[in-house]
Amino acid sequence: MNNKKPLALDLTLTIANMVAVFIAFTYVCGYLINSTFTATLGLNTRTFLKAEYIEAGLFFELVSMAIIAIPVILWFFLQSLQSEGDISSVAVSGSSPDAQDIYRGRHMILPFCLVANLCYVMLFFAIFITKEYFHLQINLDGYIFGPGNYTISFGYVFGGYFFTAISLFLILGMIRWLIRTVIRPALIGAGDSATRALLMILKLLKIVRSVCLVSLVIISVAADLILIVNVSLLRYICVPVFLYLGLLFLLLLVVSYTIFRLRQMTNPLTRWLMIALASFFSCTLLFFAILLYGVLLYPNIPENRGGKYPLTQVTFVIKDKLKSQYKDLIDPKFSAEGRTVPLFLLDRDDKLLFTARVRGPFQEWVRDVHVIKRDEIARMDITRNASLKDYAID
Repeated sequence: MNNKKPLALDLTLTIANMVAVFIAFTYVCGYLINSTFTATLGLNTRTFLKAEYIEAGLFFELVSMAIIAIPVILWFFLQSLQSEGDISSVAVSGSSPDAQDIYRGRHMILPFCLVANLCYVMLFFAIFITKEYFHLQINLDGYIFGPGNYTISFGYVFGGYFFTAISLFLILGMIRWLIRTVIRPALIGAGDSATRALLMILKLLKIVRSVCLVSLVIISVAADLILIVNVSLLRYICVPVFLYLGLLFLLLLVVSYTIFRLRQMTNPLTRWLMIALASFFSCTLLFFAILLYGVLLYPNIPENRGGKYPLTQVTFVIKDKLKSQYKDLIDPKFSAEGRTVPLFLLDRDDKLLFTARVRGPFQEWVRDVHVIKRDEIARMDITRNASLKDYAID
């Protein structure tokens, strides 16, 4: 029993060390993201101790892992389907094994792209889209009906897209299951009449599969087109997102290649040199990914999802003696009260509040930053931002 205690103690210390490293890494990532954002605004509010750094860092890690995990998991899942055998192996059952492998590999590209598109659209909704969008009306002129005044709710369009796409994928899965578990075993040793009947069923299933795939292509292209045309935020962050994706996949490639090479190396000096070079390139790619995220993506993510885009607006009532100092911010309708126009709270410290007027995406709403002292405010009112939809839908 005494021999087991050190082992349990070592395991506890290892878990504790891993948790401590993870929390420290999360905090540092959040600090770099938030400080990059404030530096972009020209604000000197780099307070080291803030709870929001953990939220920003954790959301950055979750988003990065989701972006990387989607294609990787899909790749291994489709590889497992190929190794088990699928529709294509039945369709070319009379061909050589090499021909079957080429056929399966070529026909897995389309399902991979369709599933990845669905997953990334859902991820975009989970990160950026708030409930305001689902009540907005988007114009369908030029999409289906031609000239006219046809509108439909944004939420209904993409709710229908998600439901239809998932249903079609389920139908494809059922077709594959029927072929693998029912038709393929029944073809072995079946008579001529039974074989003809089963082959007829197989052809019908292949037709249904083709119809499902064509339908998936149509609704996926239509959904992407509606997003790109109607959501200006997507057009603004499109290039940064692709750069961000490229940095993450380069980081994954460097780490994977390093692990692969270390397994083949036996010289300790060479191994340490490989680890040093890989660490340098990994840290460089991670740092640039954090900078890109902090400058272009973090400001456009709603604040209730780990970002900085404000979902609430504030109005301040300035103390009577100080109204003249804030005359540019005072609402003419409430000049006697000293109430300011609606503002958006960007950041704060112990003495100052940093506000701005949000007019559009981050590229547009950093024109003016207004600094207000806490001790010069008589009252602050916070309300839900009713005009959030104005910056995202054209």
